[in-house]
Amino acid sequence: MPIELGSFSIGATAGAAVGALIGHYLTKSRDKETREFKSFNEAAQTFRDAFTAELVACQSTNNEERLQVYNILLDAFSRQEAAIIAFKQYLDCTEVPRFETAWIDYCYPEGSPEEAPGLFCDYISD
Repeated sequence: MPIELGSFSIGATAGAAVGALIGHYLTKSRDKETREFKSFNEAAQTFRDAFTAELVACQSTNNEERLQVYNILLDAFSRQEAAIIAFKQYLDCTEVPRFETAWIDYCYPEGSPEEAPGLFCDYISD
């Protein structure tokens, strides 16, 4: 059975069109994923930067300087809280509760906000 030139052209054209559509869809979804990863990584870096200076300062203090740690953390609280709020939007809804728990543990390492006399007070108590 001979292959007709007209039917071959229609089949080849249709196949090429379908291939092009699939390729376009895959490229578009990959680009979106790349943008999301880039956006998340930038937000994560901004979040880390909000805590780095205080962590370095706190690590360089000794036990006699616990009040200094308290003051360092208290001075940075507003900036760090803003970083928490900004970064939460990049987290999956299942990760947000654990993230909020970690933030509370950072602010009140020895207990809960209801039990503590104040923000970061656990860092200066004996």
